[in-house]
This record gives sequence, structure tokens and C-alpha cells, in this order.
Amino acid sequence: MATRSICLACAALLAGFSGQASAYSSQTTASSLLLYGTIDASIEYAKGSQSVVKMREGEGAASRFGMLGSEDLGGGLKAIMTLEAGFNSDTGTEFFGNNTLFGRQAFVGLANGWGEVRFGRQYSPAFYALRKLDPFALNGQNSPFSMFGSVSSQGTGYVAYTSRFNNAVQYLSPDYGPFSVAAFAAPGEVPGATSTGLSFGANAIYETTSALLFYAYLGQRGSAAVDSALFSNHFVVAPTSSALSSLAPYSKWPAASSRTQRPPEAMA
Repeated sequence: MATRSICLACAALLAGFSGQASAYSSQTTASSLLLYGTIDASIEYAKGSQSVVKMREGEGAASRFGMLGSEDLGGGLKAIMTLEAGFNSDTGTEFFGNNTLFGRQAFVGLANGWGEVRFGRQYSPAFYALRKLDPFALNGQNSPFSMFGSVSSQGTGYVAYTSRFNNAVQYLSPDYGPFSVAAFAAPGEVPGATSTGLSFGANAIYETTSALLFYAYLGQRGSAAVDSALFSNHFVVAPTSSALSSLAPYSKWPAASSRTQRPPEAMA
């Protein structure tokens, strides 16, 4: 039986566009703390053999609340942190459904002219590369990547594309002209089986106003001690200049200490 859905209304507080991600900020010459968030809700009417009116969230952007912090350690070195929690705007419940307080991101790190090193739950290099292909920035139900990324991002199964990893250590380079690179590893933390549950990957990105090329790799080993087979995924792209121009509205994001790598925390 066919059904059809009509979005009647959509109300969103998108505190994240064009640098306006701050609901509250405190900043001195030595340290800063930025609070940001997004709330997305819509009313949907669906009709088949029966009709229903319901509220949905995350159609345009997944609702979340986050904190970005940095501390000047001297000599150009900074300590950085990001904490980001997802929630359902229609019920107020935690988004991932597994009692994870900061399920979207939770990491600390160091940043300098050589780039960033991060420790904790964070996005993979493959995510940073793939989001450049999506005008929705891999975010919300409208993103085509949601079809094969949402299951894994909620921690309920393995798919070829995985957005976030626990226990991850990652390096993100600054921009060397149009070039940038990133690499990460996330151990499975299985006693006596170092490779079990291990995830790792890297990317290399070339981006100008008229061209985008990248290669990204994501490797994941099975989480069961009896089966730690390696699943390898390779992502390669060289789109045209017209395809790259579609990303223009999403080219300015807050707190982007590494422009090509760091995702829009208020959107991804």
C-alpha cells in the first residue's frame, strides 16, 4: 500500500550558520568557551489506508547541544575540547538511545601550527572527506548519506560508511595550500586481542574553488574475538567545478581551526 507524507510545518533554531553558533560565550586572551546548538522539529501528515499526524525531528538538521573550548598553553600551543550531545526535540530524550551523554562528539586535544591531535569519540577522516560531496553536510534526514550512514552512526550495526568512533586518536593537518591530510586509529580495547575491533583510516584532500579531489580509506576489524576479519573501504572522487560550487553555502563554519578537516559542529 502506498503512502504519502506532507511536511506541514518546520520550526528550527539553527544556531550555527555563518559563525552564529554561540548561545553563550566566554572568552579571554588565554581561553574561550563556546556554547552552541540546533533544534529541529517538523509536523508531518501521512495518509494511506489510514492517516496520521505526527511530529518528527531532524528533517533538516539533527538536534544537538555542544561546547567548544580552548586554552592557550603558550608558544602557539592550545588545548582544545569538544563535547556534543544529540537529543530528540519531540520527546527530549537522548538521540542515540543507548544512554550516551555526549554521543555525537567527546574529545580533547592539542593544536598548533602543525595541526591538531585529538583523543576521544570523534568523526573519521572518511567523514571529513565525504561530507564535501553532500549539500546537506551529511546531516539530517534529507542527506542521501543517511541511507547508509545512520545505522552505524547510532552504534547499532556495521555499514561501509561509519561517521564516529570511540577511543579514537586522530591527527588533522593544517592546510598546505589546497592540500590537507588526516589519519586516525581507534582500538577495540579487547584484552589479549589487540586487532579485534580495531578501526583506522586516513584521507588526502585537494580543494580549490574550482576543483575537489580526495582519497579516503576506512578499515574496520570485527569486534568478535573469534572473527576479527578486516573490512576495507576506499572512497575516491574528483567532481567537476559545478559540483563543487553547490557547496558554497556551506563554506563558512564556526571554530574551524583546520578549515578543510574540522566539520561544522553545529551541523554534522
